[in-house]
Amino acid sequence: MNDKKSEDSVRTSVSAESSGDSKASGISRRDLAKVGASAPILLSLFSRPAWGVACSPSSLASGNASGRHQEDCDGNGCTPGFWKNNLLAWQGTGISPGICVGWKNGRCKEWSTKDATVFEDVFGFLPSISGGSTTSISLLDVMLDHEQTGSVGTYENHLVAALLNAAKAPYIYGATVDEIVELARSVNFGTPYQGYTVTRQELFDLVVRMNESGSCFLNAHGQCGPGYVEYEGQCIPCCRDGWRFDVSSGQCVKTSEWDSNVHTST
Repeated sequence: MNDKKSEDSVRTSVSAESSGDSKASGISRRDLAKVGASAPILLSLFSRPAWGVACSPSSLASGNASGRHQEDCDGNGCTPGFWKNNLLAWQGTGISPGICVGWKNGRCKEWSTKDATVFEDVFGFLPSISGGSTTSISLLDVMLDHEQTGSVGTYENHLVAALLNAAKAPYIYGATVDEIVELARSVNFGTPYQGYTVTRQELFDLVVRMNESGSCFLNAHGQCGPGYVEYEGQCIPCCRDGWRFDVSSGQCVKTSEWDSNVHTST
């Protein structure tokens, strides 16, 4: 995890040209459907590990006790600190961090979570930082409050990061928006997830691993990292002609060397 501490120190730079994308009030059902339907990955991951040992929600619904431990798995997500410090990276996710309320010389000097996507609107329950209050608390509010208070809201802080990772690059991250939301709701309301009971600790351990282990698929500027391109708001792998992307290894493999028993396509 130490190699990802630098992400938390990255400063957010908001330009005037980005203001138009920042005023969305939240995730619409259409946004959720678009992101969720674009990558039904977990259906293909139930019978195999993707990165390391089953670092995906499928392990929690496997019914295999050994598969429900995430110590050895690797993820490709970005940390909560990365998302908090890179608001431009939220563009294309259908999720809003808020709006700029103070401009000077064409640059944003003050940000507000006004019109930001509300946590409860997405997950269907209030975050722990609400203290029982019905006041709308945005996804970014959860991250900001966690940074200021420490342990309070740690679970929800990682849920927000998981949501953003899934919205930005579901194939790379290993989960879709719908899967993250369904899991979180199942845990909160005590209902089975695909037939199995998942505890809050199990989900927390999973998303921490997926958010903090391995390499963030975005660079320090919130752009798709090397080997990936942005298409329709999502980071997707890009291989040159004659090569295919192998989900299992996270690498491009020559088509002539492709082995369906070893490699897995997107």
